[in-house]
Amino acid sequence: MSNDDLIGPLVRASERLPHIGAFDRFEASIRIIVGQQVSVMAASQLAGKLAQRFGRTVPGLDEYGLIHLFPSASDLAIADLTDFGMPAARIRTIIAFSRAFAEGVIDLYSHDELPELLTQLERIPGIGPWTSNLIALRVIGHLDAFPAGDIGLQRAAGLLVGRARVSGDELANVAEQWRSWRGLAASLLWTERGRAAGAPTTT
Repeated sequence: MSNDDLIGPLVRASERLPHIGAFDRFEASIRIIVGQQVSVMAASQLAGKLAQRFGRTVPGLDEYGLIHLFPSASDLAIADLTDFGMPAARIRTIIAFSRAFAEGVIDLYSHDELPELLTQLERIPGIGPWTSNLIALRVIGHLDAFPAGDIGLQRAAGLLVGRARVSGDELANVAEQWRSWRGLAASLLWTERGRAAGAPTTT
């Protein structure tokens, strides 16, 4: 990727490769599902409410702001989420995903090839290409997962070509030349957009 006209300068300017993957894979996946079509702040607040309502209390860590563990998959699979202000379809997705993970139907430690992994995830109603690719990238750490439908990525790519935003189809086509490292390219693009906006960046 370092010789690519579009993303090459970001690769060469990067001091280190972005980190991808998650410590708690179930929690990170639920945070992604909760974040469908809402802001990052709203998603974080909803995830916090889930932990407060259904998570186990952790004593002695109050000074660090660590009060509750995130709920287990088996607990969340039977949770009543009707008063959480989420669309009914998203609630069904959270319940179905939690049940599938608890029962071993979904493997968040999978070493499957990307197409098989995405197919497995997208069998859950409410999980489409954006969510499945984000889980594959940010949770499982698949280096080639690429959520081309992500508005943040589309805007980041737009910055590199002097436009406000590129379309998802255009970005997907451009990203073909970055295989098998599209996930790293996505993380670099997110980082660059955050830097351009003057905001803290996470990858």
